[in-house]
Amino acid sequence: MRVDPVCPAPRIRPAQRVWSSALEAAGRIATRADEHDLLERIAAWMRDDPAPSLVPVQERSLELFDDEKAIDSYLKTRLFISGALTLELLACFAPTLPFVSQHLDGIGPTQLLVVENLATYTSFLAVLRQLDPDTRPDLHIGWGAGAAFTQSILSIPMLDPAPERALYFGDLDLAGLQIAVNAAARAEETELPKLQPVEAFYRFLLDGPQRWRRADGTNRYTKSGYDAGCRWLPNTLHDQAKELLQSRQRVPQERLGIHVLRQNPHLLTDNLELPGGRV
Repeated sequence: MRVDPVCPAPRIRPAQRVWSSALEAAGRIATRADEHDLLERIAAWMRDDPAPSLVPVQERSLELFDDEKAIDSYLKTRLFISGALTLELLACFAPTLPFVSQHLDGIGPTQLLVVENLATYTSFLAVLRQLDPDTRPDLHIGWGAGAAFTQSILSIPMLDPAPERALYFGDLDLAGLQIAVNAAARAEETELPKLQPVEAFYRFLLDGPQRWRRADGTNRYTKSGYDAGCRWLPNTLHDQAKELLQSRQRVPQERLGIHVLRQNPHLLTDNLELPGGRV
C-alpha cells in the first residue's frame, strides 16, 4: 500500500516592510514573526515619543512591554547581540551597582577611600567622624563589599562632590588583591580616577607580627599568578607581598582596627592629600 508523505506546512514569513533608518539594520536581520513584533512595538514607541528621556532599562522595559524584565531577555537575542538594537537606541541604561559610602566634610580636594570589609568601613568611619573637620581631609569613605566593588566602582560618578582621587584598602591576600586589580582595570577602561593603594595601610599589615599571618585556603595559584596583585601595590611592598602570597598566607585588613586608628589617627590624615601636600 503506497502512502504519500505528508509535506510540512510552509513556514510563514512576515510580510516585508520598510523600517525607519534607526531600525533598518535590525529589519534586515529579523526573519521571524516575534522579531517583527518586537520591531513593530519599538517603531510605535519611537513614533509616539521622538525625543525620549534617558531612563533605567527596567523603566523602559515596563513602558514598552508592561514587564520590567522583558528587555533583559531580549538582550540575549540576535537583534541585540548583533548590535542592530541597543540600549542607547531605546534611550535607557543599566543602572550601576552603588557602594555604601558617606561623605565627611573636611579640607582640601575631595577624595574617595574604599575599604573591602564592613567591619573596617565601620571603624574607619567612626574614627574619621571624630577628627576635627578643620584638619580632616574632605573624604568619601566607602564600603566595597568584597568582589562587588569590581562592578560598583562604576558608580563613582554618582558621588557628590566628585572625588579627584580614588584610594583602596583591602585584605592582604590573593583574593583581596585580585579585587583591587580588577576594579582598577575597570576604572581605567571607563576613564574614572585611577584606583590607588594606600601604602601605609598595607605596610601596617605586612610589618605586623608573624602571628597575624594565617593560612589562605583560597590561594591555590602558582608563583606566576601573584604578579598582577603585587604590581598593583607600591614598589616598596612588592617583595614582602610576594613572599606572603607564595607562602599561601594572608593578613585580614581588620588588623588595622578601631583601637589602632584611635591611637594613631595620623595613619588616616598622613596618607591623604591636603593643600600644600601631605600632612
